[in-house]
Amino acid sequence: MTLIPTGRCRLDIVETHLHEIDKDVAIMVADGGLDLGTAAQVSEAMDALVAAGLRKIILDCSQLQVISSAGLGAMLSLHGRVQRHNGDIKIAGLSSPMMQVIRTMKLDRVFGCYSTVDEARLVFRTQRPRMDASSQPPPPGI
Repeated sequence: MTLIPTGRCRLDIVETHLHEIDKDVAIMVADGGLDLGTAAQVSEAMDALVAAGLRKIILDCSQLQVISSAGLGAMLSLHGRVQRHNGDIKIAGLSSPMMQVIRTMKLDRVFGCYSTVDEARLVFRTQRPRMDASSQPPPPGI
């Protein structure tokens, strides 16, 4: 298990809370450690947002002190589930050590990673909406 610490914390605690909903963008704050013991809590919170119809989610990691390889795996799994609902997750506020690991593992190609929540929110505002396969126009000539 790889741990990426940025300070002192207990690994078995993560607090997630919905910070705000800005139009159609949900901002969730993760505080503490994201590891095997806490990944389910974060997953449940994200799944609840998707079930409520929110498809644009920003995970604010500015208060996240530790993330393990299991935590990274949980984030990848969440990303896949949200994408299946035509949504997207953006990561904001990762510490420098965490961001280095994300880049080394090339996960920055999967997640949109931004310095601040406001930066991630702006990207959501300027993105064109995704269309699922059933709503895409037919190819030319059909």
